[in-house]
Amino acid sequence: MAAAPLLIRETPPQFLEWKGFSFFLSRLEGAFLLPVLILIPLCAFHAADSIRRNNKGCFWFFFNLLCACAVVTPLAHMGNGPEFLLFWEIMELAGLALILFQRHGNMSGRTARVYLLSGYAGMLFLIPMFILLNCFQYTAYPISAIIFLLAVLGFGLKAGLPFLHFGLYEA
Repeated sequence: MAAAPLLIRETPPQFLEWKGFSFFLSRLEGAFLLPVLILIPLCAFHAADSIRRNNKGCFWFFFNLLCACAVVTPLAHMGNGPEFLLFWEIMELAGLALILFQRHGNMSGRTARVYLLSGYAGMLFLIPMFILLNCFQYTAYPISAIIFLLAVLGFGLKAGLPFLHFGLYEA
């Protein structure tokens, strides 16, 4: 029983500032970061086996860019919406380049368009979410419900909730 307070106690987040960007690492960010750090080597191993094209340098550039942004995005301070969305957008564009790199006839062009449009539709929900989040700071129930709805729709379109992320099904 003596260990229970140690598990519940929240440690202060570690703070790092670099060229105007602020990064935080607390238990919440660590919970989002752990699966990413586990999956990156597994995806790289799978990708190394499946690449058959001559231009492997281009593929690995966009793959590493995607992985770097996948690591940095959870660390971006959620109170700073533009910073978070910048890394999220770079991650989306790197994923788009990877879809286009693996050309399978006309299907990859259509898949890339659907992926790009669903990502930008998600962005249309995330921008007002961050604006409301920074303006109201959870003061009233209707505002917090609107923020939650915008977050579900925005992240669902961009990250892959079933029935909301159309680009994932065709990729």
